[in-house]
Amino acid sequence: MSRSDTLSLLSESSLPNYDLPAGQAFTADIPSQNRTSGFSLMEVLVTLVLFSIISGVAAVSLGPLWQKHQLKQATAQLLSQIQTCRMKAIVKQKTYQIKITKQTLSSRYKSGIDWSNWEDYLFPGSALYSMSGTSYFYSKGFASPKTITVTHDNYHQKVIININGRARTSEIY
Repeated sequence: MSRSDTLSLLSESSLPNYDLPAGQAFTADIPSQNRTSGFSLMEVLVTLVLFSIISGVAAVSLGPLWQKHQLKQATAQLLSQIQTCRMKAIVKQKTYQIKITKQTLSSRYKSGIDWSNWEDYLFPGSALYSMSGTSYFYSKGFASPKTITVTHDNYHQKVIININGRARTSEIY
């Protein structure tokens, strides 16, 4: 195509005649390319930004729920071990003694006047357990009352062993 052909294509006679109001600029309508499916870059970016914001808000609000769930699991494991020690005392007709240090529950039983060696149970997870002194479970199911504190991150829950050997939990605080 020569230069003169190009100029003839762009001559005034070949352009459509648009009557525009005064002061309004001419904008040519460019036909869209044959787009049958897909998303534009802007649509994808807006979607990603919205998804990121929603994910961030959800992560922040679900964090405390997850910590409380971990605390409840740790407390349930402790209650299970306490009930096991109490049941052993009743079934074997022996006095059981327990002590707790950080993540370990240690128990032993009294046979005559001698005590057996400590048996340790290591709690899984990152919760910490604290109890002052030791607690005893007697052959009739009774116990020496104690309070055990379970801590996970910023949340605490107490396990209270009453004189009847029953254990209950406090509210999470």
